[in-house]
Amino acid sequence: MPNACSSTSAPARATVTVQRQWVPSRPKFLVHVHPLADHYRTLFRQGLQRDAPDLLKTLPARVWKQRWVVHCQPAGSGEAALRYLSRYVFKTATGDRDLALLPNGRVRWPYRDSSTRRPHHVDLEPFELIRRFLQHVLPAGFHRVRRFGWLHPAARVKLNRVRALLKQPPVLSAAQRAAWQPPQPDFQPPEPLPTSQSKPLCPQCRQPMTHCGSWRAGQPQLRPPVRGPP
Repeated sequence: MPNACSSTSAPARATVTVQRQWVPSRPKFLVHVHPLADHYRTLFRQGLQRDAPDLLKTLPARVWKQRWVVHCQPAGSGEAALRYLSRYVFKTATGDRDLALLPNGRVRWPYRDSSTRRPHHVDLEPFELIRRFLQHVLPAGFHRVRRFGWLHPAARVKLNRVRALLKQPPVLSAAQRAAWQPPQPDFQPPEPLPTSQSKPLCPQCRQPMTHCGSWRAGQPQLRPPVRGPP
C-alpha cells in the first residue's frame, strides 16, 4: 500500500475564501484529515479496480462507505521536506551530473553523501543504473507539481479575487496586458518651474527676467518706499 500524504507546518498557510472575506487557517494546518482520508480511499479503490478487479469484488460494499484512517502527522517546520521535494521539480534523479563508462562495461555514477556532504561514486551495471533511474520517473498521468483550487491555471478569476482580497495586483495574460490601458488624467500637468540655467524671457524686451519674490493670496505686499527727487 502506498504511503499517505503527511502534513507539514510550513510557514505558508493553507487558506480558504468565504464569498468576499479572506479567512486564514491555523498556523500549523495544511490539509484536513477527513478529506485526505476520502481521497486516499478513492485512489485505493481505483487502483484495485485497475490492477486487481477480482480482489475488488470480494470486498464488502461497506468498506467504501465508512471513514478510513490515514497517517497524518506534522513534518517539523517543513524545510527539510521542501528541500527534498524541490530536487524533483525541475530535475530527476541524477540531474546534470556526468556519467563515466568504465573499461569493464560498468557505469560510474557520482553522488554526494547527504550526511557528510562529501562526493562519492558507485559503479553499477547499465541495467541496474536504468532500474534505479526509473524509480524516480512518475507513472503516466502523474505530474510533479499539481495545483488545486484557486491556484489551478484554469482558475484565474478566483486567483485574482483572492489577490484583490489581499490587496495584490491581478495576474494578467499577455493579451490582457496589451489590451488594458491605464486611465489618462483629465488635466494637463503644470509646466516645470524655470531653473537658474533657463530663466524666462520678458514678453516685451525678450531679456531674461529675475525672480524677486512671491506672495500668497491675502498676504500684504511690501512695496519699496517711494523716494523723492534729490
